[in-house]
Amino acid sequence: MIASLRTTIALLHPTFIRRQVTSARKQSTVLVLCVALSMVTLVALRGFGDSVNRALIRDAQALQAADIEVDSNFPLSAPLVDELAAIEEEGLAATARTYQFVSVVRVADGEETLLSNLKVVEPGYPFYGEVTLASGRPFHDVLQQGTVVVAQELLDRLQLQVGDRLQIGQAILTIGDVVTFEPDRPVNFFTLGPRIFIADADREALDLIKFGSRINYEVLLKVNNESNLDAIAERLATVTEPQEDVATYRSARTGVQRFFENLLRFLGLVAIFTLLLAGIGIQSALTALLRERDNTIAVMKTLGATGRFVTVNFLAVVSILGVIGTLVGIGAGLLLERLFPLLLGDFLPPNVQLTISPRTLLEGVVLGIIVVTCFTLLPIFQLDELKPNFIFRKEAGTWQWRWSYALIVIVLAAFFTGMVLWQLQRISLGLYFIGGVLGLLLLA
Repeated sequence: MIASLRTTIALLHPTFIRRQVTSARKQSTVLVLCVALSMVTLVALRGFGDSVNRALIRDAQALQAADIEVDSNFPLSAPLVDELAAIEEEGLAATARTYQFVSVVRVADGEETLLSNLKVVEPGYPFYGEVTLASGRPFHDVLQQGTVVVAQELLDRLQLQVGDRLQIGQAILTIGDVVTFEPDRPVNFFTLGPRIFIADADREALDLIKFGSRINYEVLLKVNNESNLDAIAERLATVTEPQEDVATYRSARTGVQRFFENLLRFLGLVAIFTLLLAGIGIQSALTALLRERDNTIAVMKTLGATGRFVTVNFLAVVSILGVIGTLVGIGAGLLLERLFPLLLGDFLPPNVQLTISPRTLLEGVVLGIIVVTCFTLLPIFQLDELKPNFIFRKEAGTWQWRWSYALIVIVLAAFFTGMVLWQLQRISLGLYFIGGVLGLLLLA
């Protein structure tokens, strides 16, 4: 093997390689740009995704506003209520209940109405993070009985200001302040109406939470001893009904996490198709570059150059251009990652620190090698089809199907499959997606 490697290195002709790289500048530039394009989105997305995931893990408790969350779309079952009371009485954890639902609110002294997203909270909410207000005052100092905290959107749409009154259900409540940030809702998702916070002391006066109402019931727990976290969660899980869910901040997939998982998954699929299009561009650019060298290759073979000599030297040309494209792609990926906060600023969780890990850079280098290898094999192997008599007949050699070409097709299919599974990180979903793509290709 070492002897074969030495023989291959001996075949390299530096002057020939340099001339091929510098003489066909147009095709070389296109090839470099295609390699860079194949990498830039994936490198940027991997770095951006890693940064977001680190932020979500770091702020997991704040995103859930508690250590443990009990969630249900129906009133909590009696055994679960009893267990929660027992845990609180034993001093294992503090609890705070919230009730979320959608309802129409009306200006107390007018006819204007607005569909809003209401959240009734007990004094302990939130256990982690902080609900910030426009006035800068503490949240629970403002959210007292008879007072609500609303989103700025509600004031704008109803032409109200702080101090005005709203009729919510059967209660008339005064707007006390404007919410600017919620720890467990840091992303501007699409919601049915602006947020209104209501104190639990006004819950009964609303007369909206009753049998048949569509309410999300939630109990937040803050454990007094972190070591008891899993035991308390397991204790609650043993008494839950099928419609009830218990999750810790370690295991819960919050709406924010699901949002970013879906967003990054979608962008990853877009990046894969960009990579495939760039790969086709790589193959086309290399084919054009080699077609311009048909006379040179034919003369070389006439003068005794072997097919191996030609293949090795053009592989070196492609490798040099591929390395340049890889470096350009990594650099462009780093720049693109810095633009994501500008493009997605309203959707990012707070305090996201964008960094590129060595693992991401290594993945970029490996990806560049794989992309260049997969999409340049066929044009390089077709060099053997060019015969010395081309300089007289000006006709390309007859293309013949070979098992090596079948192997290249298999490699490309495996590469595409691997990229999809790598991005989606779910085998079943990846196979469904690949099946859908194949179905579309067959229909086309």
